[in-house]
Amino acid sequence: MTPARLYGRDRELGVLNNLVDGASEGGGAVVVRGEAGIGKSSLMAESGTHAAARGMRMLAISGAQPEAHLPFAGLHQLLQPLLGHLDGLPPPHRAALEAAFGLSDTVAPDLFLIALATLDLLVEAAQPAPLLLIADDAHWLDRPTCDVLTFVARRVHFEPVVLVLAVREGLDNPFETAGLPELLIGPLDDASAGALLDAQAPGLSPAVRVPAAPGGCG
Repeated sequence: MTPARLYGRDRELGVLNNLVDGASEGGGAVVVRGEAGIGKSSLMAESGTHAAARGMRMLAISGAQPEAHLPFAGLHQLLQPLLGHLDGLPPPHRAALEAAFGLSDTVAPDLFLIALATLDLLVEAAQPAPLLLIADDAHWLDRPTCDVLTFVARRVHFEPVVLVLAVREGLDNPFETAGLPELLIGPLDDASAGALLDAQAPGLSPAVRVPAAPGGCG
């Protein structure tokens, strides 16, 4: 199936793709912020396609409101593909993640140690090829996971790891005060909105033609 085209999002795609393109020299993080339905998920999907074409590995999660009260639920989802590599971590880091995920009877340690262990695991996973981490609907992630991701986001600039966090405009999220770069996604301009309408509803009569939905893809 041919991927849906994104309309009017060249600037936003450029920001994300530049992060991906430079990952081998040093990573980074960005918070993608916009209203519901504005096209955040489509942008990140396109960025993931671009990363895959460059040989990067991608780990993706999506926040879910019913799990927002479960400590480390989001982090477990993100790191699940890497749990088979825990034995390669220093013993304190391995023990920290095992305790956080209920893989041992040990009480979960200080959050700092869990965050440090997460960073360690991600950096190790990025050694064969740079790593792209995508967290959609990150405003619904549990708070401990958000804290760990903030820790990671502030420390990947010298590592081959890129972290993209998508949050909904108007909802509180713990990344607002983290000092991370933000990419604000606004409505499409008139020309792009018109092109999207032409692609999705060709021949639409002027009488019923209205501005396109805020998202940039079909």
